[in-house]
Amino acid sequence: MRKAAFVFLLVFAFPLLADDVDTTSPYGQQVETVGFFKSINGNYTIELAGGKKPDPNDTAGDVTQDPDQTTLRFPYCIEGGACFLGYVFLPHAKTQVFLATQGTTQVYTMVLTDGAAVSRYAWEVTGTSIVLRNYQFQTSPTTSIVLEHVLTKAAD
Repeated sequence: MRKAAFVFLLVFAFPLLADDVDTTSPYGQQVETVGFFKSINGNYTIELAGGKKPDPNDTAGDVTQDPDQTTLRFPYCIEGGACFLGYVFLPHAKTQVFLATQGTTQVYTMVLTDGAAVSRYAWEVTGTSIVLRNYQFQTSPTTSIVLEHVLTKAAD
């Protein structure tokens, strides 16, 4: 009887449990968060911010690591002169990263879940071109946009 129960678990129950830990999502296959952030760590040149050439003083951005979080810093100035420092703090314990490949383009979607609040960002790579999207960037307390930064990796 024990052998039959073991065979039942091995053949039927364990595959069902494996399905419960599937790491795919609408954004693609989940990848290791810290490993992804380490791979993009460094300095970047901002080619376009919000579809426009940035002010000459706002052409540098970076991705930095702390033991428990990654910080993205890509400044942006809206028409009319209001400027934002562009800091995005992504605690590793609250952030998941997913990869979807579309032809030669890799899209890494970062999903930050902090209680009921969910924020989403994308890091899209095609060759040497990088597009960072902030899907909930607020230009005012009542207005949000999808903010895009077109980046190139700066020489180290």
